[in-house]
Amino acid sequence: MFDSQLYSSFFTLMGIVAFLGVLYLFIKRYAKSKTALKGMNIKIHERVAVFPKGHLIIAEIGGKFFLLGATEQSINILKELEIEDIPIEKERLNISAVREPEDLSFKSFIKSTLKSKNNN
Repeated sequence: MFDSQLYSSFFTLMGIVAFLGVLYLFIKRYAKSKTALKGMNIKIHERVAVFPKGHLIIAEIGGKFFLLGATEQSINILKELEIEDIPIEKERLNISAVREPEDLSFKSFIKSTLKSKNNN
């Protein structure tokens, strides 16, 4: 009797672990496909809080730069900017170059933390 309960509990536990493994793989695959589409045409370069619920935003939309005003109720285009109007972006941003995505893994976080700790 004890053996049958043990086997039953073991197989139930293994079934749950297998289900969680399949669920993990499905979510991991689905999340990759969603993040590949994220931010292809719209990039936020800077956001500054003007008051608690209002921001000024410099955004690049389809290769053009805009100064946006955003509140809880609305988003307004305040001005279309030229790249010369943004001194930091003119030096830092090479529009023709495609940026490689940053490695946001835990391993890279630990490496950068240890590297900065060793430099101090």
